[in-house]
Amino acid sequence: MKRTLIFINLLSILTVLLPAAPNTRLSTLMDMLASSYYEDHLQVAFGSFTYEYSGIATPFSRWLEDELTRAAPSSKRVRLFNRAAVFAMDPAFRAQYADFFATNQVDAMLSGKFFKEQDRVRVQFDLTSLRNGNLIGSEEVSFLLKDLPKNIAIVPDKETVDRAQLLSNFISTDVNDPSSQRTILTVSVATDRGAGGVYRDGDSLKIYVYVNQDAYVRLYHIDVSGAATLIWPNSYGGKDGRILANTLLTIPGPHDPFAFKLGAPYGTEFIKVLASTEPFINLEADFQQPSANVRESIARGLEMATKRSSKNAQFAEALANYIITP
Repeated sequence: MKRTLIFINLLSILTVLLPAAPNTRLSTLMDMLASSYYEDHLQVAFGSFTYEYSGIATPFSRWLEDELTRAAPSSKRVRLFNRAAVFAMDPAFRAQYADFFATNQVDAMLSGKFFKEQDRVRVQFDLTSLRNGNLIGSEEVSFLLKDLPKNIAIVPDKETVDRAQLLSNFISTDVNDPSSQRTILTVSVATDRGAGGVYRDGDSLKIYVYVNQDAYVRLYHIDVSGAATLIWPNSYGGKDGRILANTLLTIPGPHDPFAFKLGAPYGTEFIKVLASTEPFINLEADFQQPSANVRESIARGLEMATKRSSKNAQFAEALANYIITP
């Protein structure tokens, strides 16, 4: 089976131009969302469009993005910006890129949640300021199921939902004492297209990690089949996985000789991050044959680190998902 996360050398950048066609309904929606903004035009980045409150994208997410892209040129108030800015909506990352937004005049993020209701799909759109996190506008639109492309999946499949639940909680609540006066370790992870981002076949993936204390970090990729592979630290960099507090780790970094290229088989994949204030025990090599027992594979190193750590050690975890489509 072809692996969906491919380790390649960086040789070129491919730009895909999507055809633009008027879509009066969605362009009007964009204008309504931006109607209260104090300037005539907003530079807007796409956020993610996910099912209900799951944070998981489906093929409907891609269809919605494509329709919005076609509608944007007809909007009187909204201009689309490179979607790679959307990860910074997470408060953990936003401060790191404040200067970037100011320089590039990125004003807001357009995101949404969708709900399947009998004969239609209801979408709640939010336009949120990337400068201060405030809500600029919120509107709803419904699409009749009969008007959507045939066989387009709207609801995440049960296997994906179950896998997300399986990957959510590795760390026991009694590992970090909430009554302690010390700062509790936290870790955040995002892709360059945000939570539940949509990637096409051939797109490259970037991962961002942030910790609030100096910590040792491990990143695992979980593919469509549920197999887990350690992807950072790796033989190209990262050493023992230690990163400094309040700095943004980008994987791959600007000088790394590799990229993560996405492809078939299509579906939802995950990035799981574990962080510890003390080093992990090295039990596995990077980019090796993935383990089918995903929870056992990821938990093994955490379990060993927990057993051998001092009473002052702290642990944290985070999870990100994205969908790959043709």
